Amino acid sequence: SDDGRRRRRTSSKHSKRSERKKAKKSSSKQQQQQQANTTIDPEERHNQQVVELLQSQVTAREKDLELKEAQYKARFAVQESRVADMEQQLSSLYVAFDLLDQDYVTSQQQVEHLSAQLSHADTQVALAVDDHQRKNTSNNNNNNNN
Repeated sequence: SDDGRRRRRTSSKHSKRSERKKAKKSSSKQQQQQQANTTIDPEERHNQQVVELLQSQVTAREKDLELKEAQYKARFAVQESRVADMEQQLSSLYVAFDLLDQDYVTSQQQVEHLSAQLSHADTQVALAVDDHQRKNTSNNNNNNNN
C-alpha cells in the first residue's frame, strides 16, 4: 500500500514536471517569435501577415470545397435513388400494360366467339322462321284450294 502511494506520488511528480517543461517550451517559443517579430523589419512582418492570411483563405476555401463536394455527393445519391425508384415504377407499368393487353386480347377473342355464335344462332332462327312461313303458306294454299 505504501509502495502504491509512492508510485502515485512519483508518477504525479513526473507528470507535473513534464507539464512544466511543456509550458516552458511553449512560452520560450512564443518569446522567440516575439523577439523575431520585433527584430524583423515592417515589410517582412507585413509579408508574413499576408502569407498567413493567404494560408487561412486557402484553408477556408478547401473546407468550403469539401462541404460542397459532400453536398453534391448527397444530392447525387438522392437522384440515383429517385432514378432507381422511377425505373421500378416504369417496370411495374410495363407489367401492368402487358396484363391489360392480354386481358384486351382475351376479351376481343371472346367478343369474336360470341359474335360468331350470335350470327350462327341468327342464321338458325332465320332458317326456322323461313321454314315455318313456308309451311304456313303451303297450308293456307291447300286450305284455300279445298
